[in-house]
Amino acid sequence: MSEPNVTWEDQDMINEFGRLNNKMHELTAELTEKQTQLDDTQEAESEVMLADEDVRFIIGEAFFFLGSDAAQEYITEKTESLEKEIEKLREGVADCKKRLAELKVKLYGKFGNAINLEE
Repeated sequence: MSEPNVTWEDQDMINEFGRLNNKMHELTAELTEKQTQLDDTQEAESEVMLADEDVRFIIGEAFFFLGSDAAQEYITEKTESLEKEIEKLREGVADCKKRLAELKVKLYGKFGNAINLEE
């Protein structure tokens, strides 16, 4: 069985697959990081609710003292921001997966087992 010729369009699709696969992995790693930040922020929110006094915050390498109301407001804004970022990242991952699936169908259709498009 002879191997099919690789055209410019085929090579372009293979390259696009590689770029999208890398992008999907980067987005997935960033999504995991943001989800961890959201979990930590939600845990901090629970702790702040229980606090009766000023709360010590670490932002970067600096410590700040905030009243519990100001701390609660800050955490709420941070939570909303993280949730928006997470949703955007999930959409990006879904878009990548959709396009990767389309490319797999086309490339496997032409090359069969002669090409490996798995992780």
